[in-house]
Amino acid sequence: MAPERLRPPNEPPIVQNSIKLTKRVQIFLPASATPTITPISASILSAGVPGGLTFWSKMRVEKIDVWGSGLDDSTVTLEVVPDSSWDQPPLQLVDAGTPGQRRPAVGVRLGLLDRARWLNTADTTVLCTVSTSSSTATVVIQATVELVSPFIV
Repeated sequence: MAPERLRPPNEPPIVQNSIKLTKRVQIFLPASATPTITPISASILSAGVPGGLTFWSKMRVEKIDVWGSGLDDSTVTLEVVPDSSWDQPPLQLVDAGTPGQRRPAVGVRLGLLDRARWLNTADTTVLCTVSTSSSTATVVIQATVELVSPFIV
């Protein structure tokens, strides 16, 4: 329990002056009067990050999961919109769930090029779009993101 002497290394070790972590974030898309297609971008996902745009400067998106309300017979659609310069086809996923038993749910792990790309937390580049066939369903979106704080001197 008493203090004890330690032998530090001959040279001070390198210290990173920024913080990097992986976090699962959650946002809600409220029900609207008419079903709409909502673009999902880094700036939208930043709303679910504690500290959001004020503390974190960059993010990478690993995967995105989407759930409908499950209260009706609605469907949930997630469409991945790859960068046009990569000549990658879009991917559309649709699920109806089982009304009253299982929510409609879809998930996607982004392609390697999308996962490797660092985005500003205020970036509005569309990663995917989400829509529901119901005008009363609140959509739950969870994403696994890697965050980096600005470099601090």
